[in-house]
Amino acid sequence: MISLWLDGELKEEERDKPALIFFGRKWSYRQLYEQSEYLGDFLKLQNLAIGDRVMVLLPNCPQMVISYLGINKAGGTMAALNPLLRSDELVEMAKQIKPKFFITLLDFAEHNAALWKVLPEDCKKVVVRMSWALPLWLKPLYFLKTLRAKPRSGDFSWRRLVSWRNMLAWFDCHGEEERAESGRNPYDLNNIAVLQFTGGTTGTPKAAMLTNANLICNAQQALAMVGNAITKDSVVLGAIPFFHVYGLSVCLNIALMRGATLILTPRFIPAQVLKLMEKYKVTLFPGVPRMFSALLQSSAISKTDLSALKLCVSGSGALNRDVRKKFVELTGSKIREGYGLSEASPIVAIEPPEKEKPGSLGIPVLGTEIRIVPDEDAKPEEGGELWVRGPQVMKGYFNNEAETALVMTPDRWLKTGDMVRWDGEYLVMTDRKKDLIKVRGENIYPSEIEAALSQLAGVKEVAVVGAPDYDHGEKIIACVIKTTPLALTEKEVLDFCSDRLGKSKVPQQVSFMDDFPRNFLGKVQKKELRKMFVDPTKNPA
Repeated sequence: MISLWLDGELKEEERDKPALIFFGRKWSYRQLYEQSEYLGDFLKLQNLAIGDRVMVLLPNCPQMVISYLGINKAGGTMAALNPLLRSDELVEMAKQIKPKFFITLLDFAEHNAALWKVLPEDCKKVVVRMSWALPLWLKPLYFLKTLRAKPRSGDFSWRRLVSWRNMLAWFDCHGEEERAESGRNPYDLNNIAVLQFTGGTTGTPKAAMLTNANLICNAQQALAMVGNAITKDSVVLGAIPFFHVYGLSVCLNIALMRGATLILTPRFIPAQVLKLMEKYKVTLFPGVPRMFSALLQSSAISKTDLSALKLCVSGSGALNRDVRKKFVELTGSKIREGYGLSEASPIVAIEPPEKEKPGSLGIPVLGTEIRIVPDEDAKPEEGGELWVRGPQVMKGYFNNEAETALVMTPDRWLKTGDMVRWDGEYLVMTDRKKDLIKVRGENIYPSEIEAALSQLAGVKEVAVVGAPDYDHGEKIIACVIKTTPLALTEKEVLDFCSDRLGKSKVPQQVSFMDDFPRNFLGKVQKKELRKMFVDPTKNPA
């Protein structure tokens, strides 16, 4: 995959330029190449075979990037998991993939004893101390913080662990002769490079199998759409987690494939992100809607020089139009919205540079076919479910033929579960298929109500869900986060909807909330939101 670009595409004079910057410490492309070689050879010496899974539990840090490249060079499959998931969720994922290797931050290992216990007996563990990647001035602070970080008795044995530092030191001592003994697994575009879990929002989590070809093609598709917005002189901010394919593709892959410099941050803290943008003159910022909103709300933004910022990419949900407008006005940059999903590596569509359309999904990226398949009871103008076919579409779900068959046709069309329409120029989202609300037999699309309410003064954020109503099927509930505690009343919300929507689309209930349940990307978890309005005592007869 991307490891081949490092090996063969960079010119000799470009190998000493910064590839990564982490808390001020720099890794050149040459260092990134060498250390990923070390890891790849270590895995091979430990008998990693093609397709063997390597589970990675790391934040955005140099070790995460090196792990990704090294695993790929060895022919293995990386399964990067979200460290913020509950222990039981991590356990379920580990049981599915049965990793042969496990690379984790010491801090995470200490707090996930249950995960450690379900790993296969022959699973080899590499434990990372973040201090390895920190500059000298930060090492003492980290050491003091982790001085007491020792595994609990019985959870795991230090004798069965390999430290990241010792692994790299071994190769420094023994050199290329011993490393050569490992040999190399043959590189194949059809090898599974990444297992990307869908997040587990609907029952048992599923792992999408993304091949080398999937990831290479999707990176090239993205680069073709952004054109000269990213070059070898670009500086990309990697704030989106790399354990999600959005961050992996739109931040990591395209940055390294262009020979750009990637700024890493393990956590999204608005004030710190703004400092990084100013200090390193960031030119490309991929984000999610909640990040743009949080940056605008930071008091530091008015004092930050963001003149170097040329392009921002927003995905994983609709970006509020006012937020987009204000961010563009304040920074002078461009924002391009896109659409994708884990099963498509992830990019399916993006706004073209020649003609922006806020609120749309853009147009399909090069080499991507689409179909809009209407529901049997839907009106023609409502559009239908988006089906996608292209080189970025996954191979299927790992060890789950039944779930694969539900979303993929025999001729490789991926059923996205998203409802869209074509407005003549662009794809426009109408809703998630599963988010449809049925009121008296009529299909109600929550996104239409959300779009209307987002224009109401005093509404900071809105999410519309359906809850069981055994007289009418479902009732519409508008969940609203207000700009100020006294901004709105329920009557004002309902009156606003009555003036702008059909009678059947006016919510039956308004719920004012401080925040919504969200995933790690800040996306509203509507399944969890619905649960708040289900009365278990009122089951249908």
